[in-house]
Amino acid sequence: TGGPYAKLSGASEYPAWVVSKRGKGKVVYSAGTLFESIGRFHLDDHLDLFKSALELLSKDSRLQIETDAPGSLAMELRKNGSQTLLHLVNATGDMKRPIGKIVPLKDVEVSAKIRKTPRSVRSVVGGKKLNFEYSDGRVRFLIPEIEAYELVVFE
Repeated sequence: TGGPYAKLSGASEYPAWVVSKRGKGKVVYSAGTLFESIGRFHLDDHLDLFKSALELLSKDSRLQIETDAPGSLAMELRKNGSQTLLHLVNATGDMKRPIGKIVPLKDVEVSAKIRKTPRSVRSVVGGKKLNFEYSDGRVRFLIPEIEAYELVVFE
């Protein structure tokens, strides 16, 4: 582009992405700091670029954890013996720093890659057994409310 608001001027001789085959796999080289940018700025367009790279590299382009919650909800999946734990940290706030008040999230839909069908899914902080569906290696469920933190346990 000629500038931040300029129309695209056609293909560049300097590619932003290069896709190569290596053995039985593929490699995507991204010029720039895509992942730093995702972590720092949380722009949906950058996350869409990452998802496009997944589609180029994989038959399953879905992320390990997907949700309809805003990007201010941090999620991390961990193994603990026979349990799988999903930590959810809600940083949805009142638009000032430091955050003065956490805005609770309601009816959050979550889909996560889990190797086998869980016997139960429960929220520890909310103290609720959650209804869930399991298909194609993914468990799907709804969390009624997330205040500052929630822990979901898959057993």
